[in-house]
Amino acid sequence: MALSTLNRRHFYQITSLIIDNGADALRSLLENFILRRYRQTFKDFVSQKQHEIYHYYCSYKCCQCSIQSRYMQKVICVWQMETLFDLSSLKLCCHKTSSKETFCCSQVKQTLNLKDIDITLLRFFLVTFFEDEFWRIWFSLGNTLETVLNTNKHSLYHLCDHNRCCICISDPSYKLTDALVTDKLSKSTWKQIFKTRKSPCSLHNQYDPTYPCCVSATIGLQYTELDSKTRMIILTNYDPLMKHLNVLMKSRNDAFAHSNKAELSQTDFDLLWNETELSIIELSKISGTDKKQRRDILQLKSRTFEDSTFSQLQHRILQEIKKMKSTNDEINKKLKVIDSSTAGSGKSKMALTIASILQDEGYTIMKLEPSLVRDIKTLSLSRQKQLIILEDLFGKSDVRYDEDMHGTLLDVLQPHASNDTSKYIITIRSDRRDIIENFIGDIPCCQSANVLILAETLQVKEKLCQNNRQHRFLHSFQQQHP
Repeated sequence: MALSTLNRRHFYQITSLIIDNGADALRSLLENFILRRYRQTFKDFVSQKQHEIYHYYCSYKCCQCSIQSRYMQKVICVWQMETLFDLSSLKLCCHKTSSKETFCCSQVKQTLNLKDIDITLLRFFLVTFFEDEFWRIWFSLGNTLETVLNTNKHSLYHLCDHNRCCICISDPSYKLTDALVTDKLSKSTWKQIFKTRKSPCSLHNQYDPTYPCCVSATIGLQYTELDSKTRMIILTNYDPLMKHLNVLMKSRNDAFAHSNKAELSQTDFDLLWNETELSIIELSKISGTDKKQRRDILQLKSRTFEDSTFSQLQHRILQEIKKMKSTNDEINKKLKVIDSSTAGSGKSKMALTIASILQDEGYTIMKLEPSLVRDIKTLSLSRQKQLIILEDLFGKSDVRYDEDMHGTLLDVLQPHASNDTSKYIITIRSDRRDIIENFIGDIPCCQSANVLILAETLQVKEKLCQNNRQHRFLHSFQQQHP
C-alpha cells in the first residue's frame, strides 16, 4: 500500500473512531446518568432543563426568569440549539409575545434522539448537569476529597504560586508549568482546602500556612463546600473519568487539525489511536458497554476502506469541522475590540470566559503582566495555538496613553498580531473616552482580527464602527452582551 494511501486510511480510521465510537461512548454515559438520576428519556430531560439550557445560549432575561434568576455564561451555539429545539412549533404556554428572542420558550423537538447529539454537545450536558456523578464515581473507587488534596498538594500549590517551593527542592525532577488562566487557584482557596497544621520542613524554621510543607488537607471538607471553579479545577486535573473525557475532546481537535491533507503518519496515528481507544473503553465501563466497544474498535482497526466509504466519511468530517468553525467564528467575532472598562465592570470575567472556550478548542492560555510584555516576541515563536492575555496593560491607576511609553509596547506586539497562531486580549482600566479613542485611532495592531476589542460605551463602539463589516460585528456583539 502506498504511503499516502496508508496515511489517508489512518486519518479516516482515527476520525471514525472519534465521531462514531467516541460519541457512542458519551451517549451511553449520558443516558446512564439521566436514567440513574431522573429515570426519564433524553428528550424529557432536555424538556425539563429547557430554561437552563436556553441561558447557556442567551444571557437575556426570558419569560421564565424570576428576579433571583442567575444567568449563565454562553457556551452553546445556534446550531446546537437548533438540534435541540423546534422553532416551527408553538411556544411554551409561559411565553410572552413581547419577547423577541429566537429560542425563548421553544419546545423540544418531538423527534429528538441521543443519536442526533455530537461530541461537543454531549460533553456540555455531562459536565454541566452531571458534575455530581463524576464525584460519586471517583469517590466510589475509595478516594475522599482529603486524600485527593493531600496526594496532589504539590501541584495544587503551584496552581496558586508559580515560584519553586520547598517540596520542589526535595523533588528535582518536578517541572513547573504555567497554569492556564482558568486553572489558577486563589490564595483564599488554598487556605480553605489546606487548613490542617503540620510541622514545617527542615528549610523552614517556623510555621507559615502559605508554605505547602506546613499544612495538609482540611479534615472533613466536602466538595460541595467548594466554589464551582475550584471543583472543576480538581476534577479536570485529577479525576480519571473527567480526564478521559477531555482526552477524547483533545483527540478530536488533534485529528481535525490534519483535515486539510486528510492524512496521518503512522507515529501520529499510533499515539492518537492508543490514547483515544483507552479513553473510550474507560468511559464505556460506567455504562457497561465496554465489551461492545472493544469489538467495534477491533473491527474498525482491521477494516478496509473503499473509495465510497472515504467519501462518506469525508462528508461527515466536513460537517463536524463546519460545526467547530461555527463555534470558533462566534469567538473570533469577539477578538476584534479592545476591552475597555473600569475595575469591576466585567472585563476580566469576559477574558476568562473566552479563554475557557478557546482552551476547549486546543489553545494554550497565558496571562502576562505588563512588565513581561516583551516576552511576546519569544512566546509568539511557538507553533502551538495560544491566547495571550495582557491585563491592565497601561497600569491600574492614572491611566494615560503616552506615545513614547505605550507606543514601544505596542510596537513589540505589532509583528505578531497578524500571526493567526496566536490571539491576544488587551484590557485597559479606563472609562475616559479620550484615552480609548487615542489608543484605537491609528495603531495598526488594534485593527488585527487576532486582538480582542470589547468597547464599554456606545460612543466608543460607534468610534470603532468605520465600515460595514465592523458595524455588523458590533450590532451582533451588542445583542450578545447588553
